[in-house]
Amino acid sequence: ITVPASGVYAGTKEVSRRAFTMAIPFIQNVLPHDETASTTVYSALVVSLLAAFFADIAALALRTPADVLSLRLQVFGDTNVNSDLSSWLKDSIALLPAMIVTDIPYLLSRIFLNAAILTSSENLGTYEVETIAVACICAFLTTPFDVARTRILLPTLPSEVESDESPQKRRLVAPSKYREQRRQKVSVPLTMKRIVAEGNGYTGWLERTVFLGLGRAWLDPLRIIGYLGLRDA
Repeated sequence: ITVPASGVYAGTKEVSRRAFTMAIPFIQNVLPHDETASTTVYSALVVSLLAAFFADIAALALRTPADVLSLRLQVFGDTNVNSDLSSWLKDSIALLPAMIVTDIPYLLSRIFLNAAILTSSENLGTYEVETIAVACICAFLTTPFDVARTRILLPTLPSEVESDESPQKRRLVAPSKYREQRRQKVSVPLTMKRIVAEGNGYTGWLERTVFLGLGRAWLDPLRIIGYLGLRDA
């Protein structure tokens, strides 16, 4: 028995819609039950946002430990980094909520703007320009979250073995005896408040916009072409 790829994609979309409806009670009141053209588009947008939200959390859960370890090795080197397995995993778990909070705004805003601006009638050139423009806008608007993410990931807190007078060794997240420092370190609102007070909320906005807009978003239409080719095969 063979199943066409288009049927697999259609079935996955409907299964996702029903799964979200059953798993999250309030979604039953958000998603419309009639199948008009406008409600179908709205339902697809809600499902896309929810799917992207949970997929990004899963991806960050796998990616954050690698990011934490690589950053510690890059900053400290092999000899100075306190990279034993327990502290590395503890730091990764402690930093995960902040990574999610600072990563989600760009992803969801881009999905929402794509749904609001793009239609299925554009040619490839128009779609390319609109995709890059949306990515650049979202990258610029969410720059403060990226600045906060960088600040949080900077290793600035005392490690277990050092004294306050010996700052050459630092942890990304302080141990429990520095509880208040630890709380302030991983707090996105407190970090963003400090950044705004310093006037550094949009530091690096140009580089971020160029990278995410021109450096990455231009590939999306090519991915879509491959996706449509597989879906409609």
